[in-house]
Amino acid sequence: MAEMKLSGIGQDLDVETIDSRMLCKVCTLRFNDGDRAMSVLPCRHAFRAYCLERLDTMNCPVCRGVFTKEQIQKIIWS
Repeated sequence: MAEMKLSGIGQDLDVETIDSRMLCKVCTLRFNDGDRAMSVLPCRHAFRAYCLERLDTMNCPVCRGVFTKEQIQKIIWS
């Protein structure tokens, strides 16, 4: 398998790193599987929209940063 590299912010990303970043940190499902929309918080952590809608608190599951529903940016693949 050929090694693919993409540039991130100040770094080269290999396929394994890119793939791990395409998983929701709550449910570990991939973002780009048809019905899954990515939601990005102000702290820049991303989750499936479905998972964020079901959180009990308005804190990022990764860094615990506070957010409001208005601050969530949804990204949907077509």
